[in-house]
Amino acid sequence: MSLLRPDLYLETIYDLNIEDLVRDGIVTVFLDIDNTMIPWDSDHIPPKLYDFIKRLENSGLKLFLLSNARRERVVQVSEALGVNGMGLARKPLKRGFAQALEITDSQKHQVLMIGDQIFTDVLGAKLFGIKAALVNQLSPKELLFTKLMRHLEKPFRSPKGE
Repeated sequence: MSLLRPDLYLETIYDLNIEDLVRDGIVTVFLDIDNTMIPWDSDHIPPKLYDFIKRLENSGLKLFLLSNARRERVVQVSEALGVNGMGLARKPLKRGFAQALEITDSQKHQVLMIGDQIFTDVLGAKLFGIKAALVNQLSPKELLFTKLMRHLEKPFRSPKGE
């Protein structure tokens, strides 16, 4: 099912080819936080994440943190990285995506969502009509519900559907 298949598979966010994004007309990147940029159970932001965010911004991309995490967590990461964001986005529902689109003053065809979960990040992006990139989760530590959903995602996690 195409709603559950990302447009791009990446090992980590650091494998993103920024030049390809810009060439393909992407001007805005929505980024999930937990287990996409930093482990779910950590507040530590690695130096290479700061560098990566700078590279994205220096390429002219607009960035927005779009997370289902508590607002307090998103504010903490947002302030540390200097990137606007929204918590309790309720992905895969469209409301959070629509608000992020309005805040970033972007058009759907210009946006890429990067996340680690198929049933929130990828499905939400596809339902909203934007491109999605799937990364491998950074940490095995997660909420019980998320761990259960990981089992349901397995058939959709590889480009070949293996």
